[in-house]
Amino acid sequence: MADSGQHKEPTRVLVVDDEENILDLFETVFSEEGYEVHQATNGVDALALIEKIEFDLVVTDHEMPEMTGIDFFREAKKLQPGMEGRFLFISGRLGEAEFRQLAGETRAGILFKPFEINELRAMAKIILKHRAGS
Repeated sequence: MADSGQHKEPTRVLVVDDEENILDLFETVFSEEGYEVHQATNGVDALALIEKIEFDLVVTDHEMPEMTGIDFFREAKKLQPGMEGRFLFISGRLGEAEFRQLAGETRAGILFKPFEINELRAMAKIILKHRAGS
């Protein structure tokens, strides 16, 4: 059978966090899943990557220097409409009012620190599956 020349694009994941150890953890977890992983330590750097690359999943801390996760989300949507369903927010200190705003506006996944690695993997797979089905 002849090769059609088509190959599947890798699943691209952007992880955004101001803590290097969290970035390293995400790099390890998502690389083990076979994903192409890109990192940024703040929303500004992450937006520069989003301008160049279409990501299948964006995992971002909510509390970061320069801009919050929700501000990053809003700017990312301007650069690439349709980003809403690709976000997974990570937060350790999210109050009820902030949670309601984040959940209502973004309709994204939210994972609270501390979390189990299996929870991270499961949430990521749900988001990626939903994206593949849309």
